[in-house]
Amino acid sequence: MQFPEPNEGPVINRQIKSRMKEKDSKDGREHLTAGLLVSWVSQLLAIASGFLVPRLIDSGMGPVTLGVWDFGWSMVGYFGLLQMGISGSVNRFVALERGKDDLAGVNRVSSSAALLQRGIGGLILLITLVVAWAIPYDLKSVGPELEQQTRWLVFLLGCSMGLSCFGSVFTGVLTGCHNWATHHLIYAVTNILSVIGMVTVLSLGFGIVTLGLVYFSCELSGRILRGIYAYRACPGLRISMKLADKATLRSMAGFGGRMALGRISRIILAQTSSLLILTFLGPAALAMFVRPRALLLQAAVFPQKYSFMLTPTVASMFGSGCREKVNDFVISSSRTGLYLSLPIIVFMATGGVSLMRLWMGYDYANPWLIGLLTFAMASEIIYQPLDNLLIGLNLHGRPALIMLGAAILALLLVWIVLAHGGGLPVVALAIGIPWTFAHGVYLPLYTCRRLGIRPGKFFREVWGGPLLHAIPFGLILAAARVIFHDQPLNSLLSGGIFGGCLIAVSYWFRVLPDSLKRKVFSKIKFTRSGKLESAVP
Repeated sequence: MQFPEPNEGPVINRQIKSRMKEKDSKDGREHLTAGLLVSWVSQLLAIASGFLVPRLIDSGMGPVTLGVWDFGWSMVGYFGLLQMGISGSVNRFVALERGKDDLAGVNRVSSSAALLQRGIGGLILLITLVVAWAIPYDLKSVGPELEQQTRWLVFLLGCSMGLSCFGSVFTGVLTGCHNWATHHLIYAVTNILSVIGMVTVLSLGFGIVTLGLVYFSCELSGRILRGIYAYRACPGLRISMKLADKATLRSMAGFGGRMALGRISRIILAQTSSLLILTFLGPAALAMFVRPRALLLQAAVFPQKYSFMLTPTVASMFGSGCREKVNDFVISSSRTGLYLSLPIIVFMATGGVSLMRLWMGYDYANPWLIGLLTFAMASEIIYQPLDNLLIGLNLHGRPALIMLGAAILALLLVWIVLAHGGGLPVVALAIGIPWTFAHGVYLPLYTCRRLGIRPGKFFREVWGGPLLHAIPFGLILAAARVIFHDQPLNSLLSGGIFGGCLIAVSYWFRVLPDSLKRKVFSKIKFTRSGKLESAVP
C-alpha cells in the first residue's frame, strides 16, 4: 500500500534518520524476546488484580455486586466498536514507514491517526454521559443504591476508555518503533498502582465507584507516560493536525475498518452474551459465567502479548523487501504461539476446576461450564499469531467477515438457548461451535491458501512439536486432579510442580533455540571456587 508523497516542507534530517537506524533494526525481530519477557512480568501483575479484586468484591459485597461490576465493563466494552480499528493499526503503519526510513511518513501517519482518535474519544465521552444516565432503565432489579453506583461506575469506565482513545496514538508509535520493553514496563507500573489502589479501597470498605476512580487515575497516568516516551523512542516525531492527510486517513480507515471487523466480532460476542445472561438469569449468574471466562482471557494474554508484536514485525519485513521470508516467519511464529498457548488450554481443561474452587469457591467451580468455555475459546487463543500476522500483511479483510458472521450466529444460538431455559454450560457450547469453526478451521486454511503454504505442511510443522510436549503435561495435571479430587490446593501444587518441571525441561532441550540458551549462559559464570556469579557488573 502506497501513501502519497508528504508535503511537509524541509528535507528529512539525515542525522535523525541515522539515529533511528542505530536505535533498532528495520523489522525489530531482535526486540521480540526482551519485549515478550517484560510483557509477561507486567501481565502477572494484571492477573494479580484479576484474582484479588473479584474475590474481594464477592466476599465483601456479594455476587450481585460482582455481577454489576461485570455489567459495567460489558456496557463500556461496546465503546471499542467506535474506534474502527484505528488504534490497533497505528503500529503497523508506523512500522511500515520506518521500514522505508520515512520519518515524514511516520509523522503523517501519527498525525492522521491522532486527529481521528481524538474525534472518536470525544464521541465516546458524549455517549458515556447518555449511557450512564440511561442505566436505571436497563438495570431495575438491584435496588436504587446499586443503580446509582452502577451509573457512576459506567461514567468513570467510559471516561477511561475515551481517554485511552485520545492517547492511543502514542502506544502505536512506541510499538511501531519496536520499543516493546518501554510499552510493557509502563503497563506494569500502572498495573502495580491499580492493584495497590483497588485492594486498598476495598479493604477500607469503599465500593465499586471508588474502584472505577482508581482505574481512571491509573489509565491517565499510563497515557501521560506513553506520550513522554513515544517522543524519545522516535526522534523527530511530530504530531500536528497540519500534518494530517486525507489520503492517509482513508488508507488507515480502510485498513482499520477491516481489522475492526475482527475486533468487533469479539466485542459483540463477549458483551452481548453477557447482557443476555444478565437479562435471562440475573447478575449472580453473570458473575459465575464471567469468572472462568476472565481467567481464560487473563492467561491468554501471555501468548497474546507475543502475537501483538508480530503485526509491526511482519509489516516491516514486508515493507523492507523481505517477502521471501514471510512464509517461514508465519509458520515459525504460529508454532511458537502454540508452544505458549497450548499448555494454558491444557491447564484450564484439566486443572481449571481446582483453580476456580481455590479462587472463588465451590459455587463458581462448575466443571461443565469451565470445560466448555475452554473449548469455546481455545481456537481463538491458539491462532492469535495468525490473526495478527494477517493484519500485518493486510490480508485480514475476509477472515474478519467470517468472524463477524460466527459471532452473530453464536449470539443467535445463545438467545435460543436462554429463551428455552438453558443453563450456562449450554450457553458456552452455543458460543463454542461457530467460534471454533471460524478460528480453528477457516483461519488456518485461509492463511495457507493466500500465502501458498500446503495445509498438510502447515499443520504438521505448527502442531507436531507442541502436541508432543503438551500431552504429558496434561496427563500429569489430570492424574493430580483425580488423586486429590477434594483437595484443590494439593491438586494444583502437585500437578503444577511436576507438570511444570516436565514441560520446562522439555522446552529447554527441545524448543528454545541455541542462541537464546547462549544468551542465558552468557549472563552467568562460575568462579574457580565453584560459586555462581553474575557475568553482568
